[in-house]
Amino acid sequence: MIESIGDLLGLEEQADGNLKVKSRERRDLEFKESCDENTRKHCLKTIAAFANTGGGCIVFGVTDSPRFVCGVNPATFPDEAVFDDFVSKYLSPVPDFTVEEHVVNGLTLVVLRVASMHKPPVIAVKECQTSEVKNKTVLQPGIIYNRRAGKSQPASSDEFRLMLEKRDQTVQASILSIFDRARAIGFDRVSVADFSNFGKPGDNVSLYLPEEAARNLNIIDRARLVQDHGAPAYEIKGRIDLTTYSDKDPRKPMLPRSAARAIRSHIEKTFWKDIPWTETHLRKAAVHLGFWDKKEGDGVHTTVEELTKHPRYLERGRLAVRDFATNNPDQFIDAVCSRATKAEWRRRKQLVAEQASAANAAQPAG
Repeated sequence: MIESIGDLLGLEEQADGNLKVKSRERRDLEFKESCDENTRKHCLKTIAAFANTGGGCIVFGVTDSPRFVCGVNPATFPDEAVFDDFVSKYLSPVPDFTVEEHVVNGLTLVVLRVASMHKPPVIAVKECQTSEVKNKTVLQPGIIYNRRAGKSQPASSDEFRLMLEKRDQTVQASILSIFDRARAIGFDRVSVADFSNFGKPGDNVSLYLPEEAARNLNIIDRARLVQDHGAPAYEIKGRIDLTTYSDKDPRKPMLPRSAARAIRSHIEKTFWKDIPWTETHLRKAAVHLGFWDKKEGDGVHTTVEELTKHPRYLERGRLAVRDFATNNPDQFIDAVCSRATKAEWRRRKQLVAEQASAANAAQPAG
């Protein structure tokens, strides 16, 4: 479960009504007083460092010294999709993150939660400078950032080595889980897909099947029998969909981007064409509905693929998000969308109400 804003900051109300922040900046927490463009640029290396070292939060709206809640104007923080585009210009791969707004004592805090990268490192790919009277370089290309003693620093050789070791351990654990599943199924019934020569659609993928299993398949159209350091197997050349789930899986899992696209038409029908709608918005809707209370998903609406650790949205989850938007549009907008989108929704509702009122007034009396 994600800790509350009060627990995250350790808030303590003072005699004058101000809220003191007792939490200190640490490995997974950093504070910023504002969230303007230059501040967001300063945060890039912290975002990379958090992703490389277990994840963390940046809280916008806290003074530096002493630390008190001062709040920010959330309109100065861009929509998540826009912010994702901004981050993707400077970091690769782009870390997963969510943006939250919390109102405390009438003051708004913006919280950027950065998830731990499953396969680090995140690397700075482009130089970034602030737009101040005297420009400052805040990000150097080719640098791998690490979180150390509450600060984001270039990773040392030892830290980089440990980062790669942890990544390798994760990969090894995934491989062992495959063997565990193969043992449960029976090694004589397991097939292996070789994607080493796959680079783009149309490239060849080799699927190795036990001979007995291959004899029972009617789908093999063109294949040749090969032997590679073991029993004979069939080698099939052709296009194979990159998925570890069966097409016959009744839950119909989809990756986040595909899932968001699948229900886009319903979202646009409920609201308006080209309303901001990405996998980031889908995630916020699913979190609001409690589908991600567990990091592995709830198994009914959401799940995480065991091998790749990629999140998947099951059909019931997609339908639930669609129904949430259709049946409770105001609550949906409030839970999922940015301040700018909320304002546009209010404007459109007001326009519809005015048009309805004008139409009623124009009708002749009895």
